[in-house]
Amino acid sequence: ALAVVALCTPLLQGALDSATRRALSRGDDGGFLRSALGAKLWTGAIVAIVLTSAAAVCGLPVAATAVLSANALAVALGGSVQTLWLVRNRQALAALAEGVRAFAWVVAALAVWLLGGGSLAAASWRLLATVAAGLVFLGIARRGANLRPTLAAQRDVFRDAWPFLLGGISFVLYQQADRLMLFVMAGGAEAGAYAAAANLVMVFYMLPGLFTAVYLPRMYREAGNRVREGRMLELRLGVGLLMAAFIVPVLIGLRGELLRLVYGADFAAAAPVLLWLGGTVLLRFAAVTYGDMVTAADRQGLRTAVQVVAAMLNIGLNLVLIPRWGGPGAAAATLASEALLLVGSAGVAWRLGLPLRPRLLVPGTL
Repeated sequence: ALAVVALCTPLLQGALDSATRRALSRGDDGGFLRSALGAKLWTGAIVAIVLTSAAAVCGLPVAATAVLSANALAVALGGSVQTLWLVRNRQALAALAEGVRAFAWVVAALAVWLLGGGSLAAASWRLLATVAAGLVFLGIARRGANLRPTLAAQRDVFRDAWPFLLGGISFVLYQQADRLMLFVMAGGAEAGAYAAAANLVMVFYMLPGLFTAVYLPRMYREAGNRVREGRMLELRLGVGLLMAAFIVPVLIGLRGELLRLVYGADFAAAAPVLLWLGGTVLLRFAAVTYGDMVTAADRQGLRTAVQVVAAMLNIGLNLVLIPRWGGPGAAAATLASEALLLVGSAGVAWRLGLPLRPRLLVPGTL
């Protein structure tokens, strides 16, 4: 149910925030933000109805799907506040908000662990935690901004958001399609083992996204200044290299120990999956760096095209590799799509005349 909800919510959690970030970075007085909040409310309601109906038809847990859909909308509304803070260079507040929500989700998980109740209880506690954290965010942000949703200028909002939406759908497809395809083609046990390994990697996939949230507004403002673009490339590639130098050897070298430590001995069989997925962390850092340069240059459509091709490659390889190798085959498909995403993003940056290779990675790393 969570994978299905994730497939259908990139509009709420990605595209509208990306369009809002661009508008605010370029001097919008907040009107776009209010229109985006209005768009999130009505699209979120439609998504919840559609997903709940689809769950009933497909035999998924209907109540849990409905609650998770409501949670996705609550997360999206809180994300608008964080976008506002990031554009206004209040990164500490945005980071604190992320930490508060993460802590609230841990408390929700602890409640399920102690009280029981199954998947519906897990979804309900998460929704409660998300709403509580979101109300805190809105209360803080309301003092310095008008956050009253409006249905005005909806056409402008979706016109600016659609390239980000298509890119977001492509991204989510090759993040979630492998789990769904494994479930259908290889069974729940194989999908569960794969998900255990993939979740460890997803923790580190969030790091490049955090750099995007913090630096992309600045990159919008500095677009066209090749010196500053080159320095940003050095910074982000250098930091990515430094972090991957610590993360990847641990994920790959200690894969069995990590799985046993986090999930228990029953999941140690997922070690071959983590062997393939571990290296994607470095690829993700570099691909997101070049992709953000393309986005800041107002060529999101080209970035989206690369993402669509990568998603299609991932699904095609999954169809071939999952029947033969199961989880490790799906992981190999993900590694291949991440490599294509990096090569394609760097290729687009080169065609646009953007900085492609830093003079030296060491200064950026420092």
